[in-house]
Amino acid sequence: HINIMGIVSIIFVYMLLKDIPQYLLGLISTLNLVAQLILMYPFGYLADKWGRKPVFLFGFLVSSIVPLLFLNARQVLDFSIAFFVIGISFASLISGVSPFLKDIAPEGRESESLSFLNITRGIGSVIGPIIIGLLVTLFSYELMFIVISIISFIGFIISAFVEETLTER
Repeated sequence: HINIMGIVSIIFVYMLLKDIPQYLLGLISTLNLVAQLILMYPFGYLADKWGRKPVFLFGFLVSSIVPLLFLNARQVLDFSIAFFVIGISFASLISGVSPFLKDIAPEGRESESLSFLNITRGIGSVIGPIIIGLLVTLFSYELMFIVISIISFIGFIISAFVEETLTER
């Protein structure tokens, strides 16, 4: 959420700086949600068949690529692809992490565990735009995209060490 919400908080200004027409900004950004709507169920299915960890690891890895896609975007198609890839990463993360936390939660505390997940998402949604704003203000968009990519990749590495507990498939 640091990555995604941080980028979303400032990407429209960046697209205007790259001469993307203002009337296309909303349309391009909806590709994120379109990808989520299309892919959330298939990723949920894969999380049940292959395990939760591979699904959310894929989402973390893809989310670390998203800032680099925006960094190199120059045209409407480039930004459209980047937003669609955000949707892929988010659909994968949501479909894998939520059931993973439910699986590892102590018996009878599943809702509490999922509430904690939503709290951490909220914290990321607050921290992301602050980090992005500071990096852009003090340095540049380019450095911001690189830093946010590194933060997401660190999330991927940390997640690689979690233990999958789902045994029935």
